[in-house]
Amino acid sequence: MAGQFFPVDREVLGKLFAHFRCDQWIKPIIAYLVLCKHQQRGQPYTTAGSLAIGKVLEITRYRAEGLIRELEEVRWGVASHEQAIVTPQVLQNHLYISVPSSVGLYQVRGLPRIGSDCIYLPNSLFDGKNGKPAPIQQLNNIPSRSAQYDAFCLLLHCYAFHDVEGSGGLDPRKTFYKSWCAEGPCLEEEGLLGYQGAVKDRGNNWHFWLVTNSEQEMVAQKSFIETVTEGDKERFFQAVKHLRKQKFLLGVAMVFDRDPIQKTSAELLYPLRLFDFLYRENAKANDLGTGGLYSETYNCLDRSGLMDTRVGDFRYQTFAPFGINGEPPGFYVVAAPTKTAKVAGVFRLRYWPHDRDHGIGFHAEEERAAAWKAGLDQAFR
Repeated sequence: MAGQFFPVDREVLGKLFAHFRCDQWIKPIIAYLVLCKHQQRGQPYTTAGSLAIGKVLEITRYRAEGLIRELEEVRWGVASHEQAIVTPQVLQNHLYISVPSSVGLYQVRGLPRIGSDCIYLPNSLFDGKNGKPAPIQQLNNIPSRSAQYDAFCLLLHCYAFHDVEGSGGLDPRKTFYKSWCAEGPCLEEEGLLGYQGAVKDRGNNWHFWLVTNSEQEMVAQKSFIETVTEGDKERFFQAVKHLRKQKFLLGVAMVFDRDPIQKTSAELLYPLRLFDFLYRENAKANDLGTGGLYSETYNCLDRSGLMDTRVGDFRYQTFAPFGINGEPPGFYVVAAPTKTAKVAGVFRLRYWPHDRDHGIGFHAEEERAAAWKAGLDQAFR
């Protein structure tokens, strides 16, 4: 399909995962997605075949044809044409299907039309650039076939819950997240650096917190675990670990105006920290705020004068943005114009929409971060 993404019918995808679950075999499913990627706009057939599949999976045409034969065995009913894909030979025997039977055209059953229940996948996930393999090939770095299957299943289901317009990442209420503590250790006898108010201009109140990443394990919604790994928590979190290691998922400490788990109306404020060095460096080089705005927050807190009376001489060791090998020591300063601000560790998909070349999410966050930074600078100039 033309554009930067292509749709895949959720019901069809679910049937494919169910069919190949016993063998834990992902390559036929990837082959099916390649066929979907080359769907003719508005038509239930694709121009892709064994050559396109072989290019993405880096296999011979003969092996790609074998994957197509495996897909032909996935059936919805007893009739010969009730299958995942319909070969030209079947089309000749069932002319009423009304799909051209020329060589190289495969009808892909379930190719979505407008209004279908779809998952939208990025073309960039299946396109190799500059002679490099397609990113989906990175799943081969996962050691076992069963672990590859779980990671692949998790990856595709994540795309159904990514907040494209808001650019926040995977919805923590429907998928998984990492909790953050809204208080830090006792640094002096006065206690914690908790809520503090600062008024520089009338009607412009900003509040600061010290937060740290919780030692608690990631939290996942029961229904999502059931969908991905049939309720097996150990397999699920192992799949998350593999996707993070292969750079399909990025962790982000995101600041919300209220608790996003308890309040469905919670809105994004800004990314406090993006745990990916390359993204942070690119954002810094391009003068963007999407790499995380912890450094700017710390500088405004320093200018506010609150630390002079609350923390003392140890503040630079504790809060300095780049105190240890260029990384924060684990404690982060949060600033927000609301007392109810909360931090949650959400996860993003690397390949679209958080990609400068392939999605609107990057630009949406750029605007949000710039507005937040301008407001904070105005209050503490």
